Parts: sequence; C-alpha cells; structure tokens
Amino acid sequence: DETTPVPTPENLPTQEPEATPEPTPTETPEATPTPEPTKAPAMTKDDFKASDFFDESVFVGDSVLSHFYLTVPIQDKETFGGSKNLTVVSYSVREALKEESDIHPMYQGERKQVWETIKLMDAKRVLLFFGLNDIGISGVEGFVENYKTLVANIKEAAPEASIYIISISPMRADKEGKRLNNAKITEANGLLKEYALAEEIGYIDVATMLLDENGAMNTKYSDGETNVHLNKKAYLMWKDVLVEYAKEQLLAEYEAENGLTE
Repeated sequence: DETTPVPTPENLPTQEPEATPEPTPTETPEATPTPEPTKAPAMTKDDFKASDFFDESVFVGDSVLSHFYLTVPIQDKETFGGSKNLTVVSYSVREALKEESDIHPMYQGERKQVWETIKLMDAKRVLLFFGLNDIGISGVEGFVENYKTLVANIKEAAPEASIYIISISPMRADKEGKRLNNAKITEANGLLKEYALAEEIGYIDVATMLLDENGAMNTKYSDGETNVHLNKKAYLMWKDVLVEYAKEQLLAEYEAENGLTE
C-alpha cells in the first residue's frame, strides 16, 4: 500500500486571515463647561441699613457725647437700638488711662478701665469722642499722645473691634480761653485725622458743619448755657453724618468681602 504523504507546512492549504474588526468609534463626551462663580451684585450705600453698623457698637466719651446719646440714640431705637453707651460727664483720655478712677464708666456694677469694659461687652465697633476735657490740661500734643495710648489699649484688649474717632466739636467764641480754644481744637482734630489715616481706623467729622465763618461754634448750635455743649438741632446733624458714614462703611466692607474693590 502506498503511504499517504503527511502534508508539510509548505503544501498546507492557506487560509485567509480573518479580518480584524475595526473598533467601534466611541463618541467623546462634550466637556461640561465650568460654571463661572456667581458674582455678588453691585450695591450702593443706600442698600444698607445704618442699624447694622450700630448693632454691637459702643459710644465712649464725655458729656458732649453723652448728651448726643441721650438726645438721639435713646430716642431712635430703629437706628441705634443695638448700641451701648459708656459716656460720663467730665470723662477724658487722662481719666481713661488711670488704673483707678471714680469716673470710669460703670458696667455690670463695676468701674473698670474702658478697654476692659469694651472687651467684656464683646463690642464690634467702638466710637470715641474725647478732647474738650483734655486739651486745656495736657496741651494738644500731650492729649493726642494719650489718645494714641488709649486706642492701642483698646486694640490689645479687643483686637476684633473696629475703632472710630469722632472729631472734637467746636466751642463758642465768647468762651474761649488761652489753654482751650478753637484754634487748638482744630489743631488737635487735624492730628487725630492724620493718626486715624495712618492707623487705618475711622475718622468721623462732626465739627466742620458746626463752625461759623470765624472757625468757632455757630451759636445757633449752642445749648445757650455752656461753652461746648450742643442743642438738639446740632445733634440731629450729628445723626445724619453718623448714618451716612455707617452706610459707607457697610458698603466698603461688603465690597472688600466680595472682591469688588479695585
């Protein structure tokens, strides 16, 4: 019998290789656009309420500020209802710096240095009015240096509180003296304004609008009895200035928080 030859690789039938299937095209998903961050709307000062500024605020100063507080904030609860009062007749920066004094403002039944009381109050804003009981004794430069010490002590005790200096209001020309007069008040206000600007603290001018053409208190704003105290008309003007200032500050804070400042 003849043996059937075993096929060799050379004479094996060839097969067409199977075609490799082409990959099914996949659709590339469109990229989801990243939404732009929502921008805070532009605001004006009149979009803010002054009461939001005066909530958790405290007024600190002498009888001129005390009379303002009793004339306006006590009556206007809608605007000033959240504020507190640490004003005392004859109070001064000199007295405020004393470790013990019979005229430190009373708080919770105790008299403490005012920065300690501000800390206890957890006040958010501190509005200061001093000078008329200081300049005649300490002189302008001594008064301003003491004022700087007072502010430094408040900052140390209550670092989260914002501080605002209210300018010293003028006095009647017929009551001016050698040691306390309108020229010295104007000089002191100028130095306080420079200091406030350098320290980035607030300065509120309530003095200029009360002056007559000679740089003294316009007598129509005097209480008619003393050299420095004001009447209700003057204090209502104070209120207007404070309310406008408060709104401007709230607007500035809003813009800073939302990156809207240039």
